[in-house]
Parts: sequence; structure tokens; C-alpha cells
Amino acid sequence: MTVTIVPVAPAPASSSDRDGSFRNLLNKIPDEIRRKLITLSLNSIPKEVAFTDGIIVIFILVKVGMVDLDNLANNRIGFNVDTDDRKKWTCGVDDDGRIIRLAIGKLFYGDLPAFDLPVIIQYLERLTDLTLVRCRSLPTKALTNLQHLKTLSLNQCGDLLDNFPAQMELLHLENLAVNDCRLSQASSFLTWMTTKLPWLKSLEFSFIRTKNEVAIIFGTLSASNAVCFQDTIKNLEFYAMHLNDQDLETLVLDILPSFPNISSLNLFANEIHSIKPILDRIKDDVTFSPSKSIRIMNLINNPITEKMKKYPMEKDAFLSFLRVFKTIHNLGSSGSCCCEHGCDDLYGSDIEFALRINHAGRSLVEFDEGDNNDKGRAVPLSLWPTLLERSYAKSGQDGIYQYCCEEQKLNENATGLYYLLRAGPALIGRPELGSGTVGYEVADNDASLSNDDKSKKKGKNSLKRKRP
Repeated sequence: MTVTIVPVAPAPASSSDRDGSFRNLLNKIPDEIRRKLITLSLNSIPKEVAFTDGIIVIFILVKVGMVDLDNLANNRIGFNVDTDDRKKWTCGVDDDGRIIRLAIGKLFYGDLPAFDLPVIIQYLERLTDLTLVRCRSLPTKALTNLQHLKTLSLNQCGDLLDNFPAQMELLHLENLAVNDCRLSQASSFLTWMTTKLPWLKSLEFSFIRTKNEVAIIFGTLSASNAVCFQDTIKNLEFYAMHLNDQDLETLVLDILPSFPNISSLNLFANEIHSIKPILDRIKDDVTFSPSKSIRIMNLINNPITEKMKKYPMEKDAFLSFLRVFKTIHNLGSSGSCCCEHGCDDLYGSDIEFALRINHAGRSLVEFDEGDNNDKGRAVPLSLWPTLLERSYAKSGQDGIYQYCCEEQKLNENATGLYYLLRAGPALIGRPELGSGTVGYEVADNDASLSNDDKSKKKGKNSLKRKRP
């Protein structure tokens, strides 16, 4: 059934005005269609959903062809609130019953028709999360009016990306996902992505099919001076895109340095075999400075995770990599891996040890020679007790295994703490790690000593500081 909607003004700020505008919209629909729509809504919308938001969702489903008002059993549909991903559409509500999440279409339903997102989406004022599958076009002004929209996921939307409304401004969007979409160099989507999302925190690409498309994405991100989210992006994901060793090298050495606040790089389910190309490139590069922000590099379901355990050369190469990138403490995992096999089986004990000391704070006690960014970064001695306490407290809940089961998160591990005690200033007297405070404290405590006693104590302290 085709329902014709007369364009209306953008959604007003107040809910009462919103409801009034929507009623005016309903009044423009032919009587028979309006009666069927309201009857269906009365029969289908559950009590935990605000009625106006519920009827808007049903109206959207009618418009995109998922609900046929002339072919319904008992004038009722299942209203999918917080149901599983196997449904063809789902939604979520807040405590007031207002719709905050909406997914139209689901992956792997090949029989679902492509659709144009209707302008009435603008009436879902509290919408924060929108997922679209096989969408052909977007109502630019309507989406701009959604002031709470923070997450947009586009799936199998190649036609949309080719003709994307580059003028659309989603100034509050923080998370963008592009899944199984065709991309071209001339895509207006890429222009929009790099110029209209100043607060983007997470960017995900997955199931991108060709090397040419990967090169287009990498090239777009490499032009960092043209990327408006350069300083806000914290998470990059490239899931199941056939990325290889050279692609990893490009990401780590050419793209990451342009985004100073990225803490997570998700490379799940790719074709990465070795870390050696990165080490070969940086070994003679005196200008190289590793990222200081990266914490997580998810390599699960890549060949490299098995090779690290099977081949000593690959393990040694990765240990060298972790000594260079001292802030990386998490290579990804899943709860099932931890529960069934134990966390230490994922990478082997040597890799686990390196991850734990990175997590504890290797970068605080092992400085890079010639790296100006490391100068002046020493921690005052007075803060070391707090640092040591925090290191142990965080070793379980915020540790080296991502997506870990709750039982493992509660298991604290003292490996990193022992490392900091051995290598830090607390036991071995290394003043350069305490901003000189070790020396100052010795001087302050020597005020009541004789000159001979001061000389003897100075000699003892000098001997202590020479110990490795």
C-alpha cells in the first residue's frame, strides 16, 4: 500500500507541539487509511511504549513496506521492544516509554526491499540510536532535527553512500558504523563523514569487499588535515575486511599518528599474519615516535594470534612490538575463550606477561631514547603509592582481556605491580623516575646530621642508585 504524506515543518522543541504536529499530519491521511493505522496501533503498541512514539514507528514501518495495512491477522503486529537481532525490525525505549533506539531491517534478510527513510522519523525526538539496512535515501532536514542522535549504523546501503546528502549536519553524532556497503572514490558519503561529524568518537567499517575500497578508506583517513574528527576519535574498527600485514603497517605507522587520542583499534577477523613489517620499518627510523594513546589492538581471529604461540620468531617479534608500543595492553578476547580455555591460553605466558606490565605502566619506567615526548613525564615519588595501588586494583576489571567474563574481571593479578616495584623508584632509588624527588627527600632528612654522617649517607645512596 502506498501512503502519501504531505511535507510538514520540522519537529518543534516541545513534546506537546510535537504531538500536535503529528496529529495534523495524521489528519492529512485519507480517513480509511488513518482508521486502519490507529486500530493497528491500539491493538499492537504495548503499555511500556508511549502511544505517540509507537504509532510513529508503525507509520514508518508502513511507509517502508514492512507492514501492509490490508494484509494483517487480527489487525495486530508484534511490537518488537528490545528483542533479538533476528527480527526484521526492533526498537528500545527509555523509562518514559519514548523510543530511543530503532533498527529498520536486519542483516541476512535478502528478501527485504530497499526503502527510503520517511520524514516522519523526525518526530522520534529522543532517538539516540538508528540502524538502517538497505536504505536508499535519507530525509536530510528530518535527521538534522534529531538533536539526541548519537549512533548511526548503515548496512548494505551502497546506493545511499553513492548519493549521500553531504550537506546534512549531525553535530551530536558520536558513533558511525558502515557495514557491507559499496564504496567509491567519488562517494559523497566520504566527504560528509570527514567534514560534518566534529564530535565523532567511534568509526567502524566491516565486510568491505575489495582492496580498492580499503585503499579508499585508508586514503581518506590519511588526509588527516581534512578530517574534522581528528582530535575526538577514540575508536577505529575494521572488522572482517581481509586486512593483511601491509594494511596493519599502514594503520599503525601512517594513520594512527594523525589521530592523537585513539585508544582502541579493532581488527577482528582479518588476515594479519605478522607484526614484522612494522618492526622492519621503524628499526632505523630515528624520527619514529609510537602512539602514546593506543591501549587496545584487537587481533582475535587473525592468523597472528596462533603464530605467536607456535613460532618463537613471531612471539619474539611481538614482544619487541609491545616494548615499543608500551601502552598497548589488550589484544582482544571473548568471554567464551576465557571461560572454556583460560585467558593465559590465548597468547601464551610471555605475551601475557608483556601485556600485564604494559597495563601496569611500563611507559612510566622505560623511556624511549631520543623521544622528546618522554622528557619531563616522570611521576613524583609521592604519587607512586597511589599508582601502585591503582595498578593492582585495575589489573582485573580493566585488564588485558577485552570482553572478558565477569568472573575473570574480578580476578586481580599482581604481575604488573611486582614489575613496577622492581623497575620503579620505590625500591631501587631511581631519581629520574620521580622528578628528582628522591634526591630532595634525602637532602631534607640530612639537616640534623654531621658532615661526616652526611658524607657516609651520601655514599650509601650513591651505591643504591647504581644498582640496575
